[in-house]
Amino acid sequence: MPCAICSEPLDGQEQRSLEHVILNALGGRKKLPDVLCAACNSRSGEEWDSVLAAQLNWLCLLLGISRDRGVSPPERVKTVGGEQYTLYHHGSLTPVQPSYSATPMPDGRVQIQIMARTNAEARRMLTGAKGKYPNLDVDALLREIKVESSYPTSPFHFQPQFGGPLAGRSLVKSVLCLAVSAGVDAAHCNAARQYLRDPQAEACFGYFYERDLLIDRPARVPLHFIGVSSKGTEGELLGYIELFTAQRCLVRLAGNYDGPEVHCSHAIDPTTGTTLELNFALNLGRDVVNDCLAGKESPARAVEEAFSMPLAVAHQRSSERVRDRVISEAVHYAFEHCGAKEGEVLTDEHISRLSALMTEKMMPYILPRLVRDRPLPAFDPESDDAQQDSGTS
Repeated sequence: MPCAICSEPLDGQEQRSLEHVILNALGGRKKLPDVLCAACNSRSGEEWDSVLAAQLNWLCLLLGISRDRGVSPPERVKTVGGEQYTLYHHGSLTPVQPSYSATPMPDGRVQIQIMARTNAEARRMLTGAKGKYPNLDVDALLREIKVESSYPTSPFHFQPQFGGPLAGRSLVKSVLCLAVSAGVDAAHCNAARQYLRDPQAEACFGYFYERDLLIDRPARVPLHFIGVSSKGTEGELLGYIELFTAQRCLVRLAGNYDGPEVHCSHAIDPTTGTTLELNFALNLGRDVVNDCLAGKESPARAVEEAFSMPLAVAHQRSSERVRDRVISEAVHYAFEHCGAKEGEVLTDEHISRLSALMTEKMMPYILPRLVRDRPLPAFDPESDDAQQDSGTS
Protein backbone atom coordinates (compact mmCIF):
# COMPACT_ATOMS: atom_id res chain seq x y z
CA MET A 1 0.00 0.00 0.00
CA PRO A 2 1.41 3.45 -0.90
CA CYS A 3 1.53 6.50 1.39
CA ALA A 4 -1.67 8.54 1.05
CA ILE A 5 0.29 11.75 0.48
CA CYS A 6 3.56 10.99 -1.33
CA SER A 7 2.63 7.59 -2.84
CA GLU A 8 5.87 5.96 -1.67
CA PRO A 9 5.30 2.24 -0.96
CA LEU A 10 4.99 1.27 2.69
CA ASP A 11 7.21 -1.79 2.33
CA GLY A 12 9.55 -1.92 5.31
CA GLN A 13 8.62 -1.48 8.95
CA GLU A 14 10.71 1.69 9.07
CA GLN A 15 8.44 3.22 6.41
CA ARG A 16 5.19 2.62 8.31
CA SER A 17 3.62 4.74 10.98
CA LEU A 18 0.49 5.19 13.06
CA GLU A 19 -1.56 8.29 12.33
CA HIS A 20 -4.04 9.73 14.84
CA VAL A 21 -7.26 10.37 12.91
CA ILE A 22 -7.87 13.22 15.41
CA LEU A 23 -4.70 14.80 16.77
CA ASN A 24 -3.46 13.35 20.05
CA ALA A 25 -2.81 16.94 21.14
CA LEU A 26 -6.56 17.57 20.88
CA GLY A 27 -7.61 14.40 22.68
CA GLY A 28 -7.73 11.96 19.75
CA ARG A 29 -7.22 8.26 20.48
CA LYS A 30 -7.95 6.33 17.28
CA LYS A 31 -4.80 5.44 15.31
CA LEU A 32 -4.72 4.45 11.66
CA PRO A 33 -1.99 2.05 10.51
CA ASP A 34 -0.43 2.04 7.06
CA VAL A 35 -1.89 5.26 5.67
CA LEU A 36 1.13 7.56 5.90
CA CYS A 37 4.82 6.89 5.60
CA ALA A 38 7.00 7.80 8.56
CA ALA A 39 8.47 10.80 6.72
CA CYS A 40 5.09 12.33 5.79
CA ASN A 41 3.75 11.63 9.27
CA SER A 42 6.69 13.37 10.90
CA ARG A 43 6.76 16.32 8.49
CA SER A 44 3.00 16.96 8.68
CA GLY A 45 3.13 16.76 12.46
CA GLU A 46 5.85 19.39 12.70
CA GLU A 47 4.58 21.74 9.97
CA TRP A 48 0.76 21.39 10.07
CA ASP A 49 -0.50 19.58 13.16
CA SER A 50 1.53 21.71 15.55
CA VAL A 51 -0.14 24.87 14.19
CA LEU A 52 -3.66 23.45 14.54
CA ALA A 53 -2.92 22.16 18.04
CA ALA A 54 -1.55 25.54 19.13
CA GLN A 55 -4.65 27.34 17.83
CA LEU A 56 -6.98 25.14 19.92
CA ASN A 57 -4.78 24.58 22.96
CA TRP A 58 -6.70 27.10 25.07
CA LEU A 59 -9.87 25.04 24.61
CA CYS A 60 -7.96 21.88 25.56
CA LEU A 61 -6.91 23.54 28.81
CA LEU A 62 -10.31 25.00 29.65
CA LEU A 63 -12.08 21.70 28.97
CA GLY A 64 -9.44 19.57 30.66
CA ILE A 65 -9.21 17.13 27.74
CA SER A 66 -8.03 13.55 28.21
CA ARG A 67 -5.02 12.81 26.01
CA ASP A 68 -3.67 9.46 24.88
CA ARG A 69 -0.23 10.58 25.98
CA GLY A 70 1.21 13.71 27.55
CA VAL A 71 -0.67 16.79 28.72
CA SER A 72 -1.67 20.06 27.09
CA PRO A 73 1.10 22.68 27.36
CA PRO A 74 0.40 25.71 29.58
CA GLU A 75 -1.03 28.83 27.99
CA ARG A 76 -0.73 32.49 28.94
CA VAL A 77 -4.16 34.01 29.55
CA LYS A 78 -5.35 37.50 30.41
CA THR A 79 -8.39 38.73 32.31
CA VAL A 80 -10.64 41.59 31.31
CA GLY A 81 -9.02 43.55 34.14
CA GLY A 82 -5.54 43.06 32.68
CA GLU A 83 -4.27 40.36 35.08
CA GLN A 84 -1.96 37.86 33.36
CA TYR A 85 -1.73 34.22 34.38
CA THR A 86 -0.36 30.94 33.12
CA LEU A 87 -3.12 28.32 32.79
CA TYR A 88 -2.09 24.67 33.27
CA HIS A 89 -3.70 21.41 32.13
CA HIS A 90 -5.01 20.58 35.62
CA GLY A 91 -6.84 23.90 35.77
CA SER A 92 -4.53 25.78 38.12
CA LEU A 93 -3.24 29.30 37.50
CA THR A 94 -0.04 31.06 38.43
CA PRO A 95 0.85 34.73 37.88
CA VAL A 96 2.95 35.27 34.78
CA GLN A 97 5.49 37.34 36.68
CA PRO A 98 6.61 37.29 40.33
CA SER A 99 6.60 40.57 42.25
CA TYR A 100 9.18 42.23 44.50
CA SER A 101 9.14 45.43 46.52
CA ALA A 102 11.42 46.93 49.18
CA THR A 103 10.02 49.69 51.42
CA PRO A 104 12.26 51.67 53.85
CA MET A 105 10.79 51.82 57.38
CA PRO A 106 11.05 54.79 59.85
CA ASP A 107 13.33 52.79 62.14
CA GLY A 108 15.88 52.25 59.36
CA ARG A 109 14.83 48.73 58.52
CA VAL A 110 13.54 47.65 55.12
CA GLN A 111 10.32 45.77 54.54
CA ILE A 112 10.62 43.32 51.66
CA GLN A 113 7.54 41.85 50.04
CA ILE A 114 7.73 39.18 47.36
CA MET A 115 5.19 37.10 45.51
CA ALA A 116 6.79 33.97 44.12
CA ARG A 117 5.27 31.00 42.31
CA THR A 118 7.58 28.39 43.89
CA ASN A 119 9.88 28.13 46.90
CA ALA A 120 12.86 27.91 44.54
CA GLU A 121 11.81 31.18 42.90
CA ALA A 122 11.38 32.80 46.33
CA ARG A 123 14.90 31.72 47.28
CA ARG A 124 16.36 33.19 44.09
CA MET A 125 14.58 36.50 44.69
CA LEU A 126 15.71 36.72 48.31
CA THR A 127 19.27 35.72 47.40
CA GLY A 128 19.31 38.54 44.86
CA ALA A 129 18.03 41.00 47.50
CA LYS A 130 20.84 39.91 49.85
CA GLY A 131 23.32 41.55 47.47
CA LYS A 132 21.76 44.91 48.36
CA TYR A 133 20.92 44.06 51.98
CA PRO A 134 23.81 41.90 53.32
CA ASN A 135 22.16 41.31 56.71
CA LEU A 136 19.22 39.54 55.10
CA ASP A 137 18.76 36.04 56.55
CA VAL A 138 17.44 34.15 53.52
CA ASP A 139 16.90 30.81 55.30
CA ALA A 140 15.02 32.43 58.19
CA LEU A 141 12.73 34.31 55.81
CA LEU A 142 12.03 31.18 53.80
CA ARG A 143 10.92 29.40 56.96
CA GLU A 144 8.39 32.18 57.52
CA ILE A 145 6.96 32.09 54.00
CA LYS A 146 3.17 31.88 53.97
CA VAL A 147 1.50 30.07 51.11
CA GLU A 148 -1.69 31.81 50.04
CA SER A 149 -4.11 31.32 47.18
CA SER A 150 -5.67 34.12 45.18
CA TYR A 151 -8.08 34.09 42.28
CA PRO A 152 -8.74 36.35 39.29
CA THR A 153 -11.10 39.23 40.02
CA SER A 154 -12.48 39.47 36.48
CA PRO A 155 -13.32 37.04 33.64
CA PHE A 156 -10.73 35.79 31.19
CA HIS A 157 -10.47 37.53 27.84
CA PHE A 158 -9.84 35.20 24.90
CA GLN A 159 -9.25 36.12 21.28
CA PRO A 160 -9.49 32.74 19.53
CA GLN A 161 -7.86 32.52 16.15
CA PHE A 162 -7.95 29.58 13.82
CA GLY A 163 -7.49 28.87 10.15
CA GLY A 164 -4.76 29.43 7.63
CA PRO A 165 -3.15 27.05 5.14
CA LEU A 166 -1.00 25.12 7.65
CA ALA A 167 -3.84 24.32 10.05
CA GLY A 168 -6.06 23.70 7.03
CA ARG A 169 -3.67 21.10 5.65
CA SER A 170 -3.75 19.31 8.98
CA LEU A 171 -7.56 19.09 8.72
CA VAL A 172 -7.45 17.90 5.10
CA LYS A 173 -4.80 15.30 5.95
CA SER A 174 -6.99 13.85 8.73
CA VAL A 175 -9.97 13.51 6.39
CA LEU A 176 -7.82 11.94 3.66
CA CYS A 177 -6.38 9.41 6.11
CA LEU A 178 -9.85 8.39 7.30
CA ALA A 179 -10.94 7.90 3.68
CA VAL A 180 -7.92 5.71 2.88
CA SER A 181 -8.42 3.65 6.05
CA ALA A 182 -12.02 3.03 4.90
CA GLY A 183 -10.78 1.50 1.63
CA VAL A 184 -10.74 4.52 -0.67
CA ASP A 185 -7.81 4.53 -3.07
CA ALA A 186 -5.78 7.65 -2.31
CA ALA A 187 -5.40 8.19 -6.07
CA HIS A 188 -9.14 8.96 -6.22
CA CYS A 189 -8.67 11.86 -3.75
CA ASN A 190 -6.97 14.09 -6.28
CA ALA A 191 -8.15 17.43 -4.84
CA ALA A 192 -6.88 16.64 -1.32
CA ARG A 193 -3.58 15.13 -2.46
CA GLN A 194 -2.79 18.05 -4.72
CA TYR A 195 -3.45 20.48 -1.91
CA LEU A 196 -1.23 18.55 0.51
CA ARG A 197 1.58 18.13 -2.00
CA ASP A 198 1.65 21.59 -3.59
CA PRO A 199 1.98 24.68 -1.34
CA GLN A 200 0.56 26.79 -4.18
CA ALA A 201 -2.47 24.59 -4.84
CA GLU A 202 -5.98 25.95 -4.46
CA ALA A 203 -7.52 25.20 -1.08
CA CYS A 204 -9.90 22.24 -1.02
CA PHE A 205 -11.47 23.08 2.34
CA GLY A 206 -13.63 25.77 3.89
CA TYR A 207 -15.42 26.47 7.18
CA PHE A 208 -19.06 25.43 7.11
CA TYR A 209 -21.83 26.69 9.42
CA GLU A 210 -24.73 26.88 6.98
CA ARG A 211 -26.51 23.97 8.63
CA ASP A 212 -25.86 21.17 11.09
CA LEU A 213 -24.44 18.17 9.24
CA LEU A 214 -24.67 15.81 12.24
CA ILE A 215 -27.83 13.82 12.91
CA ASP A 216 -29.05 13.61 16.53
CA ARG A 217 -26.17 15.70 17.89
CA PRO A 218 -25.73 15.03 21.64
CA ALA A 219 -26.44 18.01 23.90
CA ARG A 220 -23.59 19.78 25.71
CA VAL A 221 -20.83 17.53 24.39
CA PRO A 222 -17.91 19.47 22.86
CA LEU A 223 -17.14 16.61 20.51
CA HIS A 224 -14.65 15.86 17.76
CA PHE A 225 -16.11 14.38 14.58
CA ILE A 226 -14.67 13.36 11.24
CA GLY A 227 -16.57 11.78 8.36
CA VAL A 228 -16.14 10.90 4.69
CA SER A 229 -19.01 10.27 2.28
CA SER A 230 -19.96 9.95 -1.37
CA LYS A 231 -23.68 9.48 -0.65
CA GLY A 232 -25.86 12.20 -2.16
CA THR A 233 -22.87 14.38 -3.03
CA GLU A 234 -23.53 14.80 -6.79
CA GLY A 235 -20.51 12.72 -7.73
CA GLU A 236 -18.07 14.28 -5.26
CA LEU A 237 -16.17 12.67 -2.40
CA LEU A 238 -16.53 14.98 0.60
CA GLY A 239 -15.20 15.04 4.10
CA TYR A 240 -16.31 16.90 7.19
CA ILE A 241 -14.45 17.54 10.43
CA GLU A 242 -15.52 19.22 13.67
CA LEU A 243 -13.21 20.04 16.54
CA PHE A 244 -14.75 20.82 19.93
CA THR A 245 -18.06 21.34 18.06
CA ALA A 246 -16.83 24.89 17.37
CA GLN A 247 -14.49 24.53 14.39
CA ARG A 248 -16.42 23.01 11.46
CA CYS A 249 -14.66 22.30 8.20
CA LEU A 250 -15.86 20.88 4.88
CA VAL A 251 -13.29 19.16 2.64
CA ARG A 252 -13.51 18.24 -1.03
CA LEU A 253 -11.43 15.10 -1.46
CA ALA A 254 -12.42 14.65 -5.09
CA GLY A 255 -14.60 16.71 -7.40
CA ASN A 256 -15.37 13.74 -9.64
CA TYR A 257 -15.30 10.52 -7.68
CA ASP A 258 -15.72 7.20 -9.50
CA GLY A 259 -14.71 4.80 -6.74
CA PRO A 260 -16.96 2.58 -4.58
CA GLU A 261 -19.55 4.27 -2.36
CA VAL A 262 -18.19 5.21 1.04
CA HIS A 263 -19.84 6.60 4.16
CA CYS A 264 -17.79 6.35 7.34
CA SER A 265 -17.08 8.43 10.43
CA HIS A 266 -15.38 8.61 13.80
CA ALA A 267 -16.38 10.74 16.80
CA ILE A 268 -15.06 11.17 20.31
CA ASP A 269 -15.72 13.18 23.45
CA PRO A 270 -12.19 14.51 24.09
CA THR A 271 -12.94 15.35 27.72
CA THR A 272 -13.42 11.66 28.56
CA GLY A 273 -11.89 9.77 25.63
CA THR A 274 -15.25 8.11 24.97
CA THR A 275 -16.03 7.08 21.40
CA LEU A 276 -19.39 8.33 20.11
CA GLU A 277 -21.66 6.70 17.54
CA LEU A 278 -23.04 9.49 15.35
CA ASN A 279 -24.54 9.70 11.88
CA PHE A 280 -24.14 12.50 9.38
CA ALA A 281 -25.21 13.62 5.93
CA LEU A 282 -23.10 15.45 3.34
CA ASN A 283 -25.83 15.69 0.68
CA LEU A 284 -24.76 19.19 -0.31
CA GLY A 285 -25.07 20.57 -3.82
CA ARG A 286 -21.95 21.51 -5.74
CA ASP A 287 -22.86 25.18 -5.54
CA VAL A 288 -22.94 24.97 -1.74
CA VAL A 289 -19.55 23.23 -1.66
CA ASN A 290 -18.07 25.73 -4.11
CA ASP A 291 -19.31 28.67 -2.01
CA CYS A 292 -17.79 27.15 1.12
CA LEU A 293 -14.42 26.51 -0.50
CA ALA A 294 -14.45 30.02 -1.98
CA GLY A 295 -14.70 31.44 1.54
CA LYS A 296 -18.31 32.57 1.53
CA GLU A 297 -18.99 34.20 4.89
CA SER A 298 -20.89 31.99 7.31
CA PRO A 299 -23.96 33.22 9.20
CA ALA A 300 -22.64 35.07 12.25
CA ARG A 301 -25.37 33.66 14.48
CA ALA A 302 -24.51 30.08 13.50
CA VAL A 303 -20.80 30.60 14.23
CA GLU A 304 -21.66 32.16 17.60
CA GLU A 305 -23.87 29.23 18.53
CA ALA A 306 -21.21 26.72 17.50
CA PHE A 307 -18.69 28.32 19.85
CA SER A 308 -21.05 29.16 22.71
CA MET A 309 -21.75 25.58 23.79
CA PRO A 310 -18.13 24.40 24.25
CA LEU A 311 -17.28 27.69 25.96
CA ALA A 312 -20.20 27.24 28.37
CA VAL A 313 -19.14 23.66 29.08
CA ALA A 314 -15.52 24.77 29.49
CA HIS A 315 -16.57 27.44 31.99
CA GLN A 316 -18.61 24.95 34.00
CA ARG A 317 -15.97 22.23 34.03
CA SER A 318 -13.15 24.65 34.78
CA SER A 319 -15.14 26.05 37.70
CA GLU A 320 -15.83 22.55 38.99
CA ARG A 321 -12.16 21.57 38.76
CA VAL A 322 -11.10 24.68 40.66
CA ARG A 323 -13.79 24.14 43.28
CA ASP A 324 -12.82 20.49 43.81
CA ARG A 325 -9.13 21.37 44.09
CA VAL A 326 -9.84 24.17 46.58
CA ILE A 327 -11.94 21.86 48.77
CA SER A 328 -9.31 19.10 48.64
CA GLU A 329 -6.50 21.49 49.56
CA ALA A 330 -8.58 23.03 52.36
CA VAL A 331 -9.38 19.63 53.87
CA HIS A 332 -5.72 18.56 53.71
CA TYR A 333 -4.58 21.86 55.24
CA ALA A 334 -7.16 21.69 58.04
CA PHE A 335 -6.30 18.13 59.10
CA GLU A 336 -2.59 18.94 58.98
CA HIS A 337 -2.94 21.91 61.35
CA CYS A 338 -5.91 21.09 63.61
CA GLY A 339 -3.76 19.39 66.24
CA ALA A 340 -5.22 15.90 65.86
CA LYS A 341 -2.81 13.00 65.42
CA GLU A 342 -3.30 10.29 62.82
CA GLY A 343 -5.80 7.69 64.05
CA GLU A 344 -6.90 9.87 66.97
CA VAL A 345 -10.62 10.33 67.64
CA LEU A 346 -11.60 13.90 66.82
CA THR A 347 -12.77 15.97 69.75
CA ASP A 348 -15.23 18.86 69.60
CA GLU A 349 -12.22 21.18 69.80
CA HIS A 350 -10.60 19.43 66.81
CA ILE A 351 -13.80 19.68 64.79
CA SER A 352 -14.18 23.37 65.61
CA ARG A 353 -10.57 23.96 64.64
CA LEU A 354 -11.04 21.98 61.41
CA SER A 355 -14.02 24.13 60.46
CA ALA A 356 -12.12 27.35 61.13
CA LEU A 357 -9.05 26.22 59.19
CA MET A 358 -11.08 25.07 56.18
CA THR A 359 -12.92 28.38 56.12
CA GLU A 360 -9.63 30.27 56.36
CA LYS A 361 -8.14 28.30 53.47
CA MET A 362 -11.21 28.63 51.24
CA MET A 363 -11.98 32.29 51.90
CA PRO A 364 -9.79 33.66 49.05
CA TYR A 365 -11.84 31.46 46.72
CA ILE A 366 -15.23 32.27 48.26
CA LEU A 367 -15.01 36.06 48.69
CA PRO A 368 -14.59 37.06 45.01
CA ARG A 369 -17.59 34.91 44.15
CA LEU A 370 -19.73 36.46 46.85
CA VAL A 371 -18.98 39.91 45.45
CA ARG A 372 -19.41 38.83 41.82
CA ASP A 373 -22.68 36.97 42.40
CA ARG A 374 -24.28 39.54 44.71
CA PRO A 375 -27.54 40.71 43.09
CA LEU A 376 -27.90 44.39 42.32
CA PRO A 377 -30.52 46.22 44.36
CA ALA A 378 -33.85 46.62 42.62
CA PHE A 379 -34.34 50.02 41.03
CA ASP A 380 -37.64 51.76 41.80
CA PRO A 381 -38.08 54.91 39.68
CA GLU A 382 -40.68 56.19 42.17
CA SER A 383 -38.39 55.99 45.20
CA ASP A 384 -37.00 59.11 46.89
CA ASP A 385 -33.42 57.96 46.25
CA ALA A 386 -34.07 57.48 42.54
CA GLN A 387 -35.62 60.93 42.23
CA GLN A 388 -32.76 62.54 44.16
CA ASP A 389 -30.14 60.82 41.98
CA SER A 390 -31.84 61.64 38.69
CA GLY A 391 -30.72 64.71 36.80
CA THR A 392 -29.65 66.11 33.46
CA SER A 393 -26.26 65.46 31.99
